[in-house]
Amino acid sequence: LPIQRSFALHGAGTVATGVCSSGSLQEGEVVEVMPKAKTSRVRRVQVHGRSAGQALPGLRTALNLPEFEAQDCPRGAVLATPGSVRAGALARIMVEPLTDAPPLEHGAEIQFLAGTAAVNGRVWLPPAGLLGAFDGERPWIADIELDEELALIPGQRLVLRRPSPAANQASGRFLSFGLQRLRRRDQQQRDLLLALASSLDQPDDLLVRMLEVLGEAVSVAALARELGWNEAAATTMLQAAVSRGTVRKVGGSKWTAAGRIGALGRDVAAAISGWRRQNPHRMRIPLTDLRDRLGKKKSQALVELDDADLEQVGLRKLAGTDWQLLDAEIDSEFAEVAARVLTALAAGGLAPLANEELAGASGVEPQQLPPALEYLQDTDQLVRISGGMLFARTAVEDLRNLVVTQLQQGDLDIPGLRDRFNTTRKFLMPLLEHLDARGVTERRGGNRLLRNAQAPL
Repeated sequence: LPIQRSFALHGAGTVATGVCSSGSLQEGEVVEVMPKAKTSRVRRVQVHGRSAGQALPGLRTALNLPEFEAQDCPRGAVLATPGSVRAGALARIMVEPLTDAPPLEHGAEIQFLAGTAAVNGRVWLPPAGLLGAFDGERPWIADIELDEELALIPGQRLVLRRPSPAANQASGRFLSFGLQRLRRRDQQQRDLLLALASSLDQPDDLLVRMLEVLGEAVSVAALARELGWNEAAATTMLQAAVSRGTVRKVGGSKWTAAGRIGALGRDVAAAISGWRRQNPHRMRIPLTDLRDRLGKKKSQALVELDDADLEQVGLRKLAGTDWQLLDAEIDSEFAEVAARVLTALAAGGLAPLANEELAGASGVEPQQLPPALEYLQDTDQLVRISGGMLFARTAVEDLRNLVVTQLQQGDLDIPGLRDRFNTTRKFLMPLLEHLDARGVTERRGGNRLLRNAQAPL
């Protein structure tokens, strides 16, 4: 209910009046006034000056709100079910210029009329190359920076008016609120908003389009607030959309448009492609690098995907800070370099060579060694232990197997292990500590106990 006026009634509290635009309201229910976000119980309802049990759309309504002051309910504010309406000061709208009206100008001051509100602001049009001539079929997407917050719902009709000399310039419909003005490079977001605009009168499509505009998985409560719906309605519509395959539930309690998986996949593919141009040898990508390239919103959407959805975008979660790249490949020449490095490292057993010695033993150029070692780590052919020491996985597996055998038969024979692998305590003790950390063994005083012979290295 957009408020037309409010006043204090002696002995009763505040009365707010207006024409109910949607939904219904019973006496005793709680309403929220937006944008102040304060709530009050409705003590009494009057319709067309007479007591009534409820308020319905299209009827002139007066609500007795004992927990509000008159200044809480100014003209232009909105009364609604708590949590069902959002307010903001940067409105994204679909604009339809009026025939023979003064043209809108980029950055010009306007008066924004919606519901019972009349608020000043500025209009920001698309870049000139994207605007074109309005032909009645292709609406514009414009940003309106308002001087004060308003509560609006998608599809709400509005008028843009030149303040002086006064003249109506355009009509339009509200789409969503933004955090910052759209820029030239935000054409993808404009396209999503145009799709939203085409669905304003089709609730099934509107729900999906709003999820696409939001671009991240959201809760039922957050989605209902964006749409101007109550949570029960949003839940019913989401369940129907899931059965049609247009919406997916992710993370247990959030929802996203099914099409966003494909869109997110394209963004992820572009991010990975750019990163691999700089790191062509890597089979895993650090999460920090991926987040830097995707941005906060898309990174959050990515993290909330389940394993099957992640595989669709070419990723697999791994323990630690890196994720596996499912479609990454290396060229044959580099594969040969990596194989020579691995052979030389394996030959060293549990007494690995320094980098300079390793480069010489493998016959590779010193600058080729770091990427080869990273590739071998990504493909689980090396084991890195504390201190940064690297060992061929086969050598560490041999150690693990012998340690398990000794503990199954009695106590650990550290001198025997040192002699068996022709190594020193400098390497052996950190390796045994690594087996402790991985859960293969557990140190108890000066001894070790076997915990899990199959624990990963």
